[in-house]
Amino acid sequence: MKPLVSVVLPVYNGQLFLKEAINSILTQSYTNLELIIIDDGSKDKSTLVVKSYSDKRLRFFKNRINRGLPRTLNRGLKLAKGKYIARMDQDDISMPERLVTQVNFLESHPQVGLVGSAIKFLDADSDVKFYLTDFESIKCGLLFSTQFAHPTVMLRVSSFKKNNLWYDPFFEKGGEDYDLWVRSSKHFPITNLDVVLLHYRLHSNQMVSNRQAIEKYIRFVQHRQLNDLGITALPEESELHFALSRGRYQKNLAFLLKSIGWFWKIFLANGKTDNYSRSTLGALLIEKSLEVSRKVLF
Repeated sequence: MKPLVSVVLPVYNGQLFLKEAINSILTQSYTNLELIIIDDGSKDKSTLVVKSYSDKRLRFFKNRINRGLPRTLNRGLKLAKGKYIARMDQDDISMPERLVTQVNFLESHPQVGLVGSAIKFLDADSDVKFYLTDFESIKCGLLFSTQFAHPTVMLRVSSFKKNNLWYDPFFEKGGEDYDLWVRSSKHFPITNLDVVLLHYRLHSNQMVSNRQAIEKYIRFVQHRQLNDLGITALPEESELHFALSRGRYQKNLAFLLKSIGWFWKIFLANGKTDNYSRSTLGALLIEKSLEVSRKVLF
């Protein structure tokens, strides 16, 4: 029987937590699935971990050389047989009801092309992070940062193939998901479920660990969105926008005034392009202005 869901799990030196990740997929309450694991040139015992499984739903592939995450993910998308593709990372744990919850949502919301969820961090504090669920709010939020936890998303294959949407290999060091969600949001609604469907692990051996490189790519995606608004940001404006997106506030009045001026510039630019809902963007920028005010003045 053809699987309805294809789970794509890229691996690179992931032996430490890989078994937990695999088990969390193969023990899902939803069973009509295939698990596609692609080893991207690991030098540890990841291959041995994968080959210890005999479950016929698991399909294992290896890149001959390390090709990077975007190309590996694209290979997984091309190999997938399912109507839906769920992302999974080598060090996280999907909740048993994750796939059935997301499948039921996409089946009942045919206009939606992507759905993510909240996450619970696997650390001493076990904090929970919720993401925006309203599509227009997500579009506006993407101006500043990604609005999804990458390993939680499930994609509708037909929506992505119809619009020729793939991960861009340019983002070889990070930000490939942020870029794809921004491009996707121009073609169909994308959303999150307000429920925890994945436990997310933070550790020093994660596949993406070069923060400096990631920040470069984040700036690139932000800059492209500003260009789409008709804003050619000056270097100091680009720096301000990035600082605001990361919550790096300076505790002085000049920073506050510059921030409010920048938010106003974005709002006015959107008034000419209507790239975003005016009311939703306005509400977001007011909220951000208040946040900066609180952080700077108090």
